[in-house]
Amino acid sequence: MIRQALREGFLRLSSPFRRRRYERDLADELEFHLAMKRSEGKSKQDANREFGGLERWKEVCRDVSGLRLLDEVGQDVTIAIRILRKSPVFTSVAIITLTLALGANTAIFTLFHELISKSIPVPNADRLVLFRIQEEPSGYTFSFPMFRSLEQDSQDLVRAFAFSDRTVNLRTDHGLEAISGELVSGNYFNALGAKPVLGRNIEQRDDRQNAMVAVITAQFLRKYLHNDEKAVGRSIVLNQSVFTVIGILPEGFRGMNRDRAPEVFIPLHAEPLVDSPVSLIAAGYRAWWLSVGGILNDGVSIEKANSFVLARSRELLEAGGIPTSFNIGGRKPSEFHLVAESGANGLSLVRLRYRKPLAVLMGVVASVLFIACLTLTTLLTAQASARTRVFSTRFSLGATRARLIRQQFTESLLLALVGASLGLAAAPAFARTIAAALTPNSGLQFAPLRITPDLSVFAFTAVLAILATVLAGATSAIRSSGPEFQTFLKEGSQAIQGAQRRYLWPKLLLTMVVA
Repeated sequence: MIRQALREGFLRLSSPFRRRRYERDLADELEFHLAMKRSEGKSKQDANREFGGLERWKEVCRDVSGLRLLDEVGQDVTIAIRILRKSPVFTSVAIITLTLALGANTAIFTLFHELISKSIPVPNADRLVLFRIQEEPSGYTFSFPMFRSLEQDSQDLVRAFAFSDRTVNLRTDHGLEAISGELVSGNYFNALGAKPVLGRNIEQRDDRQNAMVAVITAQFLRKYLHNDEKAVGRSIVLNQSVFTVIGILPEGFRGMNRDRAPEVFIPLHAEPLVDSPVSLIAAGYRAWWLSVGGILNDGVSIEKANSFVLARSRELLEAGGIPTSFNIGGRKPSEFHLVAESGANGLSLVRLRYRKPLAVLMGVVASVLFIACLTLTTLLTAQASARTRVFSTRFSLGATRARLIRQQFTESLLLALVGASLGLAAAPAFARTIAAALTPNSGLQFAPLRITPDLSVFAFTAVLAILATVLAGATSAIRSSGPEFQTFLKEGSQAIQGAQRRYLWPKLLLTMVVA
């Protein structure tokens, strides 16, 4: 009964950090029962012999509760740290190799995720759509009459909105300064679900001529209005026209265009003032300058919206005022088809331009990681061969093959974890360098990509670290526990080294790395 109770007590051990307290309780219990046995006339030696002693019971309880495995893992980690510290050159080369390989992979994945798979940070992003002319590679631009036609005809399915980026000149105390702005239709902010921190957004009532209002971002407020608490209602001069600030957007809002970071938003009908003396609105169907998106109404799927605009492409284009004699790139308007696609990722010309190169680059850096793992495998195999005596001695003292393999995998895992940590830390810098190369005209034409690793990036790097551990550690771990080490004490090191020289695997590894 006593033994069963003690074993059940250790089975309830919920955390390794509470083990010492349980061991103290166990010692107190055993001391109490030993005292009871001595009170029955038995000697201390007989009582200890019957119970087996405190240390034996600790070992039994550790085996039952799985604590022995934790102890062994802790010992493996300690030994691995000592071994790596004794070989600083090998450790440095291995860590640098993994850092560069894992950092490059993480950087490319971060860019790929940021540009292609990451949704824009707005509510109901999965309900957003973008309209495109199917036959045109850059078919995301429409004329103003086409937008109005699409807005009216599809309102039962989609609430359409339009936007167009602009570089405007802001009058400051130090003269004129070019900033990034955006022309937006009246339901742009309502569709995106953007709520201002102060004031209000541009609404349908503002989407008319002579509506001289503007919505600014938090960055604009800090940079040009010095965080003025009474910024709403102030006047700003854009391209020699006076606009009244009616709202301030929250930090980080950038709208639908992923390539830009607008600081001021103005109504669509203010375009003639912004582009004066040119007026794209007045140019009608001859000027294609608007990007058109929308948000699906409740219960409407993107497939249904796409079928609608595809079936009514000709009518929508004709309603946009395009004459039958007009042609675009040698094609007549009747040959074009409108499609509605997901707008969850926003609009990005950089994404359209570099989607395939990024995918190719992802494959290239994956092969670099494989080469790095092959190189590390060669180094680990060479190091394991140099430790023949250590493994043979441990084997002769009772270490199992599984324990030796686990020890080698622990060393590989430590290297991979350190390399992954450093690679993850360096990945944003790598990604920003690549992003700067992708967007050489950064600033107003293209806003620098905001490289912010999230949970998916951390998970990707963790998977890479595990993969690197398996690829790099498997060969050396299996070889370090092979049967040849059992014969070391019998035949000596020269026989083992001769056998190792006959192995084909190290030569094959070197050949693969060079290739």
